[in-house]
This record gives sequence, structure tokens and C-alpha cells, in this order.
Amino acid sequence: MNKLYIKKLHLKGFKSYLEATELTFKSNTLIEGDNAQGKTSIGEAITWAFLGTDLTGNERASNRLMNDKAKVTEVIVEFDFNEEDHILIRRKKGSTNEIYLDDEKVTNAELAKKFYEGKEVFLTIFNPYYFPSLTPKNAKEVLTGIMKEVNKEECLNELGDFLKDKLIKNKFLLNSVTFLKDKRAELKELEEDNIYLEGIIDGQTKIDIPEIKTFDDTELNRLKEELERHQEVPDDKDLKSLEQELNKLNIELIAIPYEKPQLVNIKYLEAERTNLLNEYRDYKRQYDDLGTKTITCNSCGNEIDINELERERLAKIMQSIIEKGKRKAAEIEKGKEDNHKLELEYSEQVNGYRLENTKKINEVKVKIETLKAKQEEENKTIETKKQELKSTIEELEKQKNEVLAFNMNVESLQRQQFEILGKIKESKDKLQNNNLKIKEINLLIDGAKQFNSIKLKKQTEFIGNYLNKVKLQFEKLTKDGEIKDDFKITYKGREFNILSNAERIKAGLEISNLVMNVLNLRLPIFIDNAESITDIPEINTQLIISAVVKGKKLEVC
Repeated sequence: MNKLYIKKLHLKGFKSYLEATELTFKSNTLIEGDNAQGKTSIGEAITWAFLGTDLTGNERASNRLMNDKAKVTEVIVEFDFNEEDHILIRRKKGSTNEIYLDDEKVTNAELAKKFYEGKEVFLTIFNPYYFPSLTPKNAKEVLTGIMKEVNKEECLNELGDFLKDKLIKNKFLLNSVTFLKDKRAELKELEEDNIYLEGIIDGQTKIDIPEIKTFDDTELNRLKEELERHQEVPDDKDLKSLEQELNKLNIELIAIPYEKPQLVNIKYLEAERTNLLNEYRDYKRQYDDLGTKTITCNSCGNEIDINELERERLAKIMQSIIEKGKRKAAEIEKGKEDNHKLELEYSEQVNGYRLENTKKINEVKVKIETLKAKQEEENKTIETKKQELKSTIEELEKQKNEVLAFNMNVESLQRQQFEILGKIKESKDKLQNNNLKIKEINLLIDGAKQFNSIKLKKQTEFIGNYLNKVKLQFEKLTKDGEIKDDFKITYKGREFNILSNAERIKAGLEISNLVMNVLNLRLPIFIDNAESITDIPEINTQLIISAVVKGKKLEVC
């Protein structure tokens, strides 16, 4: 059994404990004092040191626990765990939080793993008020995570070897929760299948099958051969040649044989002119910004503008840029005229070429239409003969198809008769097999129901060993023998949310004792407002009891 025992507590800057305070604890420590003396703060300090939360588990409560006047909040816990001494320090300065165990920096998760399993376990044991304050859903999650699973092997052994082997072979242990539901679904499916199979057996009747018919297709084949001979007039070679010529002319019409003229790049010249303009504006801005700057000559006493030379230099540069701009403008204008002339010459060449090609195309089209008209007339004569042959062939095909359809129906009836006999045999075999499966499933259902009954009994007995007036139920046995989730927790038959303060403390202590025994873990228990109860149950762990005594200063003894 793992055991954690608190020896001393050092507080500084924690709630009302602004100055450094040292408290010593015994196996049963009594904290007495009037209201607002810092009794509850002692329990909160221990909780904060181990978890970084208040007594309710609120991780955002750190600011509430800090003393507003303190620069640093620090709680030190001297304790032993399984008779090995440890020192735990939690310190908060501004937004910085630090945890040290025996001078080594640690995390909350590392503390939990080493000493108390997890936050929910610590709060459930240490603070008897914590568990009764949880919603039923959260309370169930806490206990479900703590409770040990009933040993399924022990439950199976009580069934006897025959039922045990049957359940194991059917993978009962892999899905014991849904096993009964699944097997009842299988049973229902088999029973419904049996009704269906019996209907198949009773509903099959013998079929009357007529004789096969024959069809003589000699005349039909002769007419098809004649139709094959009356094909359309073969393709005219002249027509094909003309169509190829037309295709060639169309391609030539698209593919212009003249290269486009190389035009002067006007955009490039205009960009150069723009650059000259921008350059001129820069120098003009420098020129305008010079202003007048005079000095007096030491020799003659006259005033001299020292910027005059710079203005003259800038004026010459600007004049040079203006002349370049005029030349560039003339170059642009000439380029545009040359481009227009080249484009006009190219357009006249292309239009002349296209006009000549279009004329040739039209001449070829006329020849093609003439040949097509002649070929169409010949095809009409052939088509008339073909239609007469097709009409006769269709009638004979219809007669042939009717015979084929009749014979196919006869063959289908023969297959149906064969299938009926096969279905009757198959249904009888499956019916017999289903009955064997039903017998086996009923046996498995009975075994699973017995297993669930044994499991629920063991679970109830185990929980009852550590509870007195608290009643705890995770599951119930339905009338069908299934185990169903049914979480209930009461104290003297009453739900936790309507208990008095004293009853909540006693109920919480029973839960603390249950959790400690289930986990083989002894943690201190902090009982706040202990004046609410006249007697505290004996629990084999360290107790820190806080009670209000009117007019008394804080005393820890």
C-alpha cells in the first residue's frame, strides 16, 4: 500500500499568508479558528502545491490564490512517500510558474505519476467535498477510470468447464458487453430465416413445359445474300481527287506564304522618350530647388551668388535633353510612317493571294457538287431495291425471333424446374443447419446470462467492502440477462445533490476510502468545516481537520 504523509507546510505570499509561515502536521491534525483565519487556505495550499489548482480542481484559480501584496507566492511541502522523505516546492512569480521536487524541476504529470495517479484521484481522496459536487456523468467517469475490472476468468470458472469452453471458443471475452445482444440478433435472424425457408419448401410447384419449335431459315439467308450484293455505288475516284484538292486549297488559304514585315519598335522608342522626360524633370526639380545663396567678396565687397555656376550647368544639361527629346520624337514619327507603309503593302499581298485561292476553291466545289448529284441518283435506285429486300427480311426475322423466344421460354422453364428442385433440397439442408445453430446460440445465451449475473454479484460485493451508507451501482441486470449501464450513487438512499453539509462530508469520506483501497494508495484527507459533523469515521490515513471556533485565533495542533 503506497502512503503519502505530510510533515510540514511552508507558505509565503499565499492568500492571507503574506509573511513566511510554517505549519507542522501529525497523523490527526486539528486546525481551529474563527472565520477568515486561513483554515481553508491550508487545504488549498496543499492542493496548489501538488496540482496547481484550488480545492475544486480549477486550474485557472492561481491568481485568486495569490496575495496581492506579495511579489512571489511559494508553498513548500515536506512529506514522506512510503517512508522516503521529499520536499515539494511550487513557486509563482508574475507569469512564471516553477515546480521542484527534491531540488529537481518537475511537471504536474511527473508528480501525478510518482505519487497520486492523477488530479481527479488526488481531489477525490484529499477533498471529501469534491466528489459529491460532481455531476453524475463526471462522477461516473472518475470512478470508472479508477475501478478495477471484475476478473472475467473467475466468473467463467464458476460456470463450469462446458459453458466456459463454449463461451471462449465463441470469443465471448473479446466482446462480453455486446455478446448477448449480438447473439439474440443472430437468433432472431435464424428464426426469421427458418420461416422464409419453410415458405420456400411449401410454395414450390411443378411446371408444365411445352415442346421445342423449329424454324427453316433457307429463304432468309438467300435474301440476306442478295441484299449484300446491292451495295451503294463505289466511291468515285474523281470525286475523291477533287475533295483532296479542295482540302489542299483550304489549307493553302489559311497558310499565307508571305512573311510579316519587320516593324520598327515604337513602344521601345516611346519608352526612351519617357526616360528623357523623367530625366529632364529630375534636373528641372534640382534647378528650381537651388534658390539664391550669396556671399560677400573679401576683396571687392560685392555680393556673389555661389549657386549661379550650378544653375548654368543644370540649364545646359536640360537643353541637351530637350534636343535629344526632339530627335527622339522625330524618330518615332518616322517609325510610325514606315510601319504603316509596310503593313499596307503586306495587306495588299495577302488579299490578292486569298482572292486567287478563293476563286480556285469555288471552281472545285462546283465540280464536286455535280459528281455528288450523279452519285445520289444512282444510290436512289439501289435504295428502293434494298428497302423491298429489308421489308421481307424483317418479316422473316420476326418469325424466327418468335420461335427463338418461344424456345428460350421453354429452356427457362426447364431451368426453373431444376432450380426449384435444388432450392427445396438446399432449403431443407439449411433449415436443418439453422436448427443446430439455434440450439447452440440458446446455450451460449444461457451461459452469458449466468456470467453476467456472477459478474454483477462480484462487482457489488467488491464495492460493498469499502462503503457503508453510500450505495454505488455502475450496471444492472436486465430481465433479458444483459448487463446495462445504470450509474447510481446515493447516501442513505438520497442523491448527492440534496445532501446536507454533514452528509456530503461523510459521503465524500466513504468515496475517499473506496478509492484509496481500490488503488492501494493512502493520501491525506482535508476535512473543511468539520464543525458540521459530530463524529468522523475512522480512516486509515492522515487526517487534516478544519473547524470553525468562534472568537479563536488560528491554531494548528
